[in-house]
Amino acid sequence: MILSIEFLHTIGRIMVANGAEIYRAEECIKYAALALDNICDVHTTVTPNSITISATDVNRQVHTSVRRVTRQGVNLTKIAYANDLSRRLVNRKVSLEEAIEEAIVIERMPGIPKFYKIGLLSFNAAMLSLLSEGTMTHFFIAIFVGLFLFGILEKLSFIGQLSFVREIFLGF
Repeated sequence: MILSIEFLHTIGRIMVANGAEIYRAEECIKYAALALDNICDVHTTVTPNSITISATDVNRQVHTSVRRVTRQGVNLTKIAYANDLSRRLVNRKVSLEEAIEEAIVIERMPGIPKFYKIGLLSFNAAMLSLLSEGTMTHFFIAIFVGLFLFGILEKLSFIGQLSFVREIFLGF
C-alpha cells in the first residue's frame, strides 16, 4: 500500500511541478489509484505546493499521506509522459513496479537547455518587433536586448518566481 501511495505522489508531483493544472493532476492520481489492485477508494487534494492522498485499501483501512511540491517550471513533455503512464496503468498495459521505474525516469528527464531557451525567447522578441512594423534594425536590437534580459532572468532565478517583478523587468 505504501508503495502505491508513493507512486501516486510521484505521478502527481511530476505533473504539478511541471505546470499541469490542479484538476488534471487530481484526475491523473485518482484514475491511477483506482487502477491499482490494493486501493478501492481514493480522495486527493492537490494545491500548487502540496498533494494530499487519502486511500482506502481492501481491508477498509485508510492511509493518508501529504507531500510538499516545489515548482520547477513548465515542461509539457513531462506532463504528457506522466499522463500517458497513468493511462497505460489504467489500461493494465504496465504493472505498478514498471510504472514506478518509468515515473522515476520521467522525473529525471532533463528540460530544455538554458542556452536554447534564451535563444528562442530572444528570437521570439525579435519576431514580435517585426510584427509590430519594426525594421531590421529593431529586429537585431530586440535580439540583443532579449539575450541580455533573458540571460539575466536565468541567472537571477528568484525573480522568475515573482511574476509581477518579472513582467515589469521584461516590460522595460
